[in-house]
Amino acid sequence: MSDRPVLDRLDRKILNALQRDSGQSNKDLAKRVGTSAPSCLRRVRRLRQLGLIAADIALINREKVGGVVAITTLNLSSHDMQSRDQLLKLIRSIPEITQCYMITGGEDMLLISYLRRLEDFEEVIAKTISECKVVAKLNTTIAYRTLKFEPFIGFEDASWDELRID
Repeated sequence: MSDRPVLDRLDRKILNALQRDSGQSNKDLAKRVGTSAPSCLRRVRRLRQLGLIAADIALINREKVGGVVAITTLNLSSHDMQSRDQLLKLIRSIPEITQCYMITGGEDMLLISYLRRLEDFEEVIAKTISECKVVAKLNTTIAYRTLKFEPFIGFEDASWDELRID
């Protein structure tokens, strides 16, 4: 038997509801998921303590404020930890890069950047990243329209039953 905490169906319902609207009151959340307000509050606190709820944020509608989404893949010239850590430190220092993933396939990393203007890409991302010695190749695609953006992990599926937290 594992000592890792288990998320039951009610925990998963709470996570789903909070992902859709993290600003709702505890009373409304409890009603939505079918439990009492005190039970719901205890569970939300536990989910926060476990680190499952990382932040409560407001998602900005990029279509309303404008800007450019740049999707950049890159290949590393070296895969040693010191070189990768140096690049990650640089990436973390660039606020326009909002997401960074290690990926499989033909490239090593994928970056998502939000920029005010297309002209900012060259100075803020391309030049800065390509000057890093560990970057061998940089390839960028500019997204001109958002068709779907749902930062949501759906826990409704039965495959999440008895989910254990690391």
